[in-house]
Amino acid sequence: MNTGAGSGEIDVSWQRNPEPDVDHYEVWYSQDPGGDKTLVDTVPHDPSQLGGLSQDRGGGRTLYTDITGRTWDEGKSCYQVRAVDTAGHEGPFSSETCIPVTPPAIVTGISVGMGGGSGEIAVIWHRNTDGDIDHYNIWYSLLPGQDKELLATVPHDTSELGVDSQDLGNGRTMYIDFPRDLIEATNCYQVSAVDTAGNEGPRSVEACFDA
Repeated sequence: MNTGAGSGEIDVSWQRNPEPDVDHYEVWYSQDPGGDKTLVDTVPHDPSQLGGLSQDRGGGRTLYTDITGRTWDEGKSCYQVRAVDTAGHEGPFSSETCIPVTPPAIVTGISVGMGGGSGEIAVIWHRNTDGDIDHYNIWYSLLPGQDKELLATVPHDTSELGVDSQDLGNGRTMYIDFPRDLIEATNCYQVSAVDTAGNEGPRSVEACFDA
């Protein structure tokens, strides 16, 4: 079974059972993984009887669209499907499938250079265009290739930037790291985006101080 989502809708699809006496399928829902499920709807097995909220997707697959206004939360809105035969016998539930978690894309455009004052290092990157970014994690190591520690978090929303960060325009944010010894090829950084569900995307390429 797979799940997908459109605006205000959640699509649930599955492979139809090959048994000749299957009559229909039950679609069950819970808001959270492992939660108690409620019956959403029944869907005919025969693709010629599909219509409305269900359709034949080809390749032996059926798709059902849940339009009951579920909250679209990554890692939540979970479904199971089971087959029911013509005698009313219910088969086992499918494995549970929830709305997939999609982490933010990798941060691009990172550069590291001199800040505006003595001992300041400016870390600059392009803000992600994903619609659900909450903030960015700034990762730091003294030397290239070292394991990095979390140095700071910077809001995605430019109206929430503080004294150590600012909007540079053209979709770029700058973070000022202070104080640092301004030595070439040291003071190395990576930036990652974190969405509103707490999913962290991959870290950017490493960039080290370059005067």
